Amino acid sequence: MPEAAVTGSTLPTHYAGVVLDLRCDPIELTAALVDIPSESRQEERIADEVEAALQSQTSSFEIIRNGNAVLARTALGRPMRVLLAGHLDTVPVADNLPRHEVR
Repeated sequence: MPEAAVTGSTLPTHYAGVVLDLRCDPIELTAALVDIPSESRQEERIADEVEAALQSQTSSFEIIRNGNAVLARTALGRPMRVLLAGHLDTVPVADNLPRHEVR
């Protein structure tokens, strides 16, 4: 059974004070992220959750917040890095929350 994506809860509704578990099963983490409202130009809540998860669960990254953009990077002085980039905003809610799995 996969670990809960949200520490202390299995339902990723508004979980103030509860941090996303970045080490859990990727499907569960994705599901938790999907349930956080994040329509375009309203990404503050999901950015807050992602930043809090990075701050609490990683010590080897420098975390930089610029508006609703969150950057986590290493400072190891290596000549090359791998870049993983994405976005936090989503389309407007259209009977798609809470998420549901189709099997």
